[in-house]
Amino acid sequence: MDTGNRSNDVIAVDIGATHLRTARIAASGRIGPITRENLRETCRTADDVTRLVMAAVGALLGEQDSAPAEAIGIAAAGPLDLSSGAIVQSPNMPFERIDITGPLGDAYGLPAYLLNDCSAGALAEVRFGPLRGTADLVYITISTGIGAGVIAGGRLVTGHRGNAAEAGHMCVDTTYHLSCGCGGRGHWEAYASGSGIPVFFRRWTETHLPGHTRLGLPSSTPEVFDAVRDNEKYAGFLDALAVINAKGLSNVIAAYEPEQIVFDGPLVREHADLLIGPMLERTDRYLALPEISISSLEGHAPLLGAGAHTLGKIGLIGDMHRTL
Repeated sequence: MDTGNRSNDVIAVDIGATHLRTARIAASGRIGPITRENLRETCRTADDVTRLVMAAVGALLGEQDSAPAEAIGIAAAGPLDLSSGAIVQSPNMPFERIDITGPLGDAYGLPAYLLNDCSAGALAEVRFGPLRGTADLVYITISTGIGAGVIAGGRLVTGHRGNAAEAGHMCVDTTYHLSCGCGGRGHWEAYASGSGIPVFFRRWTETHLPGHTRLGLPSSTPEVFDAVRDNEKYAGFLDALAVINAKGLSNVIAAYEPEQIVFDGPLVREHADLLIGPMLERTDRYLALPEISISSLEGHAPLLGAGAHTLGKIGLIGDMHRTL
């Protein structure tokens, strides 16, 4: 491919439910210094999110010692509307619509490409991670929400509008019937995500340890895990959570039969002992269990994947559809 005098750098943006991260990504996979903002603390409207993204991108483009960037790549928690470049009706962000690619393109005169953050994570794993070149891989993140990205037959599975593989909204339970942020019930995300675990813990305690709710229960997932580690009476909750996670994982395996499944997200990276082993023990073996690992990309997979997607779009690295 002819790169001429191009800089070989793009600006990458990762818009999560809680944090905004931005960095320069080179065609080699090198990632520059990462800036980070807390969306929940600084954004009260959808326009606030757009302005924060534009300011972060503008700061990187304005760095005096850096070469000009060729394009902007955005990874965002969905649902997305790729045709208009917007985040729409996100269950983990209280905004109906957040316009992204249009304002960025208009402001900076650069092509801007939007991708689901978990699709970006999957792409990063097969482009820049130790599983480089893997043709059948599922990336699953367990953080504020739960999501998945899929590489199948060497191709990124995106869906009609960019929302394929929304594994967090697979139904995994009809007993507790918990409500998900999307409005559905029994979804994996409602039970096992960072936002869902405290709710599930309270419901489980009300059901199995009546009276304990009067003593005050943890209000955050780290507090729940501290309570579980410190008190054997909550061991049953770990079992219940493992069953939920195993159902979600079993659904993913049945749907995609990947060679590799890579877990990511702060909950997995910080509490793997409470999540991964117990989940695998209860996973359905109808199909062979894939190789399971935890991402080695230090939480930067969506950011790297946004860069990889954009580098491919503008021809600075090969099109994954032809090279994997």
